[in-house]
Amino acid sequence: MPILPKPHRAVSRREQEQGWASRQAEYRGWYASPTWRALRRIVLQRDAGLCRACGKAAGVSAHIDHITPHRGDWTLFTTEANLQVLCHECHSKKTVQEMNGVINK
Repeated sequence: MPILPKPHRAVSRREQEQGWASRQAEYRGWYASPTWRALRRIVLQRDAGLCRACGKAAGVSAHIDHITPHRGDWTLFTTEANLQVLCHECHSKKTVQEMNGVINK
């Protein structure tokens, strides 16, 4: 008699996000480094504070986004050419796409 697999338990959106966040947690401290703060200022000035995705002024909620996710690679984290300004809305959309596997860089 065949053995049936255990029923698959659906993973909630919250559990997915927590899993993703925990994988990112070890790199969170990098965002407080003097290197990152200097790069953030440089990229904001370079892109004139405009969102690269929609062209709107990103304002105080500007996000400095890694075009190619760094995934713990310090070199990718600190490469100016890998950074862009995104407004909060565009950054949120991109993050969700990355989490859902739509963007696999």
